[in-house]
Amino acid sequence: MALLGFTLARPALAGPGTGTAIILGPSPVAVTDSSIWTIQYAPTEDFSVTGGSVDVVIPSGWTPPQTSSPISPGYVSWTDDNYVNSVVTVGDTIRLLLGAPPKDPFQTGGSVSVIYGAGGGHASAHPQTTAQDTVYFRVRSDPTLTGLPAAIQLSPWVSVVPGRVASAKVVDGANAVVGPLTRTTDQDSTQLFLRGYDKYGNLTRLIRANWTLTGGVGAPVPSNGTRTVLRLDTPGTAYAIADSGVWSDSTGAISVVHGAYAGLAMTAPGSQLIVARKWAPPVRYSDHPISRSWRCGRIIDITARRSSSNICSSVNRSTP
Repeated sequence: MALLGFTLARPALAGPGTGTAIILGPSPVAVTDSSIWTIQYAPTEDFSVTGGSVDVVIPSGWTPPQTSSPISPGYVSWTDDNYVNSVVTVGDTIRLLLGAPPKDPFQTGGSVSVIYGAGGGHASAHPQTTAQDTVYFRVRSDPTLTGLPAAIQLSPWVSVVPGRVASAKVVDGANAVVGPLTRTTDQDSTQLFLRGYDKYGNLTRLIRANWTLTGGVGAPVPSNGTRTVLRLDTPGTAYAIADSGVWSDSTGAISVVHGAYAGLAMTAPGSQLIVARKWAPPVRYSDHPISRSWRCGRIIDITARRSSSNICSSVNRSTP
């Protein structure tokens, strides 16, 4: 009996953008700290036997990677030297040539790691100085050296957070620094906070402080806490001051002026006191002898109506 012969087809080679990557190292990391990060790449399909490449793009604002000095910031080393033909850095990009002879073929099951900030100390890498929730280390692959590396589906990332408090400012609810203000005595909703900042100006935590209001115009309520509200009673000029014992700051000059009238008191000859508490559209009294042409200003709350004719007659004479 004749045996039918057959050959096994070689697995398809990986295309640009294939593979997976992870990152090991501190996350979150403070903007004021330096450290070491390891980016590990693993192929999901075989690289060409003539070699392929992997790029790791360091985020903008981080220490530029370099391979020339092991005692300088951003030094780069690598593992799994049996796969690695060369490692070069160009700007923010680390490029590895992998799996070309005489090195071992780079195939599924293998992996390679790039160590950024290798050795620590003076060689450590420093993150960007702006806090950011998600900062990607973009990874690109070109397993057959097409010259067109493509980003893998999921690049690894870290979080960058503010550093330690280096200064403090009095801010409003929108985190805007409070400069000069004008307020009236009936505005009691001006909220103030003492906000910390790191050395690069990133917002940090709210700081508990003792609050004072100068000028005898009112008081902060409460007088201790991370926030307060200004109670303004008397016209004048004042400053709101926050002092934590470590950090302190004040607002700009606060000019306090009279608020809106809460009520009006009026009298007429030989009549009782008439109080108008609120302004509203004009009203008429049908029992008044000149009600068809009379307007009482726009007074809607009159406590002594029997005296209204005296007042209304006077108003009528001066009203077109």
